[in-house]
Amino acid sequence: MKMASQARTMHDCSRENQIRSGKSGMVGRVAWFNWLSAALALTLLALLAACTSEPTKPAEPAKPEGPELISGRSAFQKVYIAARGWAPDAKPYRLESTATSDGNGHDGKWAVWRGSFASASRRSEKSYTWSGSAADGAPARGVNPGNEDSYSSSNSSTQVFDIAFLK
Repeated sequence: MKMASQARTMHDCSRENQIRSGKSGMVGRVAWFNWLSAALALTLLALLAACTSEPTKPAEPAKPEGPELISGRSAFQKVYIAARGWAPDAKPYRLESTATSDGNGHDGKWAVWRGSFASASRRSEKSYTWSGSAADGAPARGVNPGNEDSYSSSNSSTQVFDIAFLK
């Protein structure tokens, strides 16, 4: 008990010394000033970052892109990746180009290609279409999956071929 009262007395004495010397008020004022300065600086920085000197420009309308014409080998690689995502054992049995109004097949390059793949483990087949055309009636740009259908390895029209033959 005696220790508790002595500790209190020492604390009170220390507090009284700070008040007499004026340090207690000064420490509080300096902390308040630092906080106020930081808040003011952050506010000004936020205002400056939000303002620009350039007027806003209206967005330019998107220009219609021309057709992307690629060879059968390039198109095959694009649809083959999608087919392997569908079935790891997917093997090609057909690759064909499709005529569009903006792709005439010059130098063996077309704007639309379709590759058909068969999966023996799934006993099904699926076609994928790659399009680089924006013409009317053409599929959307990129690789587009077709419908899945049943597959029989004995069917002569769906005999798979070796990819090495494309080289």
